[in-house]
Amino acid sequence: MKYKNSRFLFRLVAVFLFFICLFLFSYFGFFFSNIISGMSLVDSALSSPFFQASSFFNAVSESDKMISENQLLKNRIYQLKDLNDEISNLESENQQLKSLLNFQNSFSSSLKITSKVLNRNTIAWYDSLTISAESNDNFSDNMLVVANGGLIGFITSHTDQSAEVSLLTNETLTSNITVKVKTSSGDVFAVLTGFDKKNGAFILKELNREIDLTEDEQVVTSGLGDYPVSGIPVGRIQSIKAADNLLSTEVLVKPSASFDVIQYVMAIGE
Repeated sequence: MKYKNSRFLFRLVAVFLFFICLFLFSYFGFFFSNIISGMSLVDSALSSPFFQASSFFNAVSESDKMISENQLLKNRIYQLKDLNDEISNLESENQQLKSLLNFQNSFSSSLKITSKVLNRNTIAWYDSLTISAESNDNFSDNMLVVANGGLIGFITSHTDQSAEVSLLTNETLTSNITVKVKTSSGDVFAVLTGFDKKNGAFILKELNREIDLTEDEQVVTSGLGDYPVSGIPVGRIQSIKAADNLLSTEVLVKPSASFDVIQYVMAIGE
């Protein structure tokens, strides 16, 4: 009987100790869990500024990288644009030089001087321009000037370094260049007296004979008067304003040459 009581007491103590241990484990487990959670919060609070600072510097670094790449792309675009502009300019120069080469071959017996445009005042763009000259160039005031496929003006003055060209698009200038209209019924002579800015055309007056002119008929220099070179393209008839007499009849001629961009010219004389 005594033995049975001892075994019961032992079991009771064992169960009691088991529950005590279970309670202590739960209590300290919750305690340590709170400690760990607190430490985690402290770690998070301490590391957050460093993380934000790291993120900020990373963002700044990425921003600097993007700015650098953007500037590099801009520089490449500018370089390509400059290259395209240079190519376009060279193409324009080549086209104008080819045009002058045609004149070189067409007027083999005439005095021809090829020059580069040195100056063209933007305020008087369609009035005049300055071309290059050398001491051995035989410029004279009776030389006509061509560019871009047709007559553009004439020499008004010259030195050993440059020459001045009056353009036929100058509204205030009276050129009095004798020209001829090539028709199926023969040539009609007239005088180029000025420029009509509104219609973008040369003005011809003083026709030498009465004949039915038609639009698109070719006009060239006659070789008469102060300018002895004939056959230079001037333009084509744009319209005719008939009058009671030949002296008052006015013919508008669309220029053969473009006056917008002129880089090289050729002076032609005898």
